[in-house]
Amino acid sequence: DSAKLDASAVGTDGNSTGISQNFIWTSSNSNVIAVDDSGNITAVSKGTAVVTAAATDGSGIKATKTINVNVPVTGVSLNNTELFLSVGRTAILKPLIAPLNANNLAVTWSISGAGYDSGSITVTSTGMAKISRTATIGETATITATTADGAKTASCIITVVGSQVTSVSLDKRTYAFENATAGAVINKTCQLTAKILPLTAAVKDITWSSDNVNIVTVDANGLVTAKGYGTAKVTATTKDGGKTSYCIFTVYPVPA
Repeated sequence: DSAKLDASAVGTDGNSTGISQNFIWTSSNSNVIAVDDSGNITAVSKGTAVVTAAATDGSGIKATKTINVNVPVTGVSLNNTELFLSVGRTAILKPLIAPLNANNLAVTWSISGAGYDSGSITVTSTGMAKISRTATIGETATITATTADGAKTASCIITVVGSQVTSVSLDKRTYAFENATAGAVINKTCQLTAKILPLTAAVKDITWSSDNVNIVTVDANGLVTAKGYGTAKVTATTKDGGKTSYCIFTVYPVPA
């Protein structure tokens, strides 16, 4: 943002006649506020700076203005958008405010839904979601964080489940696509199988991803396909709890 400051010099009698109206403009911190020779100021970063206009006639006349540069909140997100919690369990929701250097990082928490109406799901003023010991499996509620600056919002859906996921593992930790004939391994496949614990976990959905799709790709069912030469990691992430496990794939020959 930018603005223009105006200055005028007057004598002790309040009269400006014969008094120079030429000024030297300076900022006490040009990393916060920049000012040009005409008094035009530009906000550079968050903070406080003092802008001074000093008369050039040697009279010692000067004026100052303290300026605060605030960074407004432009958005907010949560560390989880969906959680599955069993009876008696808790989870902390963390607001991630943008930009990171915003002045006011405060949020308020609210909750709505049948699970809240019944008293089964609650949230504290610090964002801790709680499931009561009398909650019924399948109850849901939506917890919302609202920023004090700008009223930006982000929400997380809470569902009561019988058992939460505690871990996931894959049937392979490493795998090599290799063949003596050049190019023979391209488009070859390997099936990964994930095991979620406990076996009674209510939500067993998994998201598969490859950190380099030019080497291997993976579909929604964990089928990995060789696409190029090198090494890549395929990761399985549980929908409930974000638990992960991975397998390292090498497609030979690996480029030097």
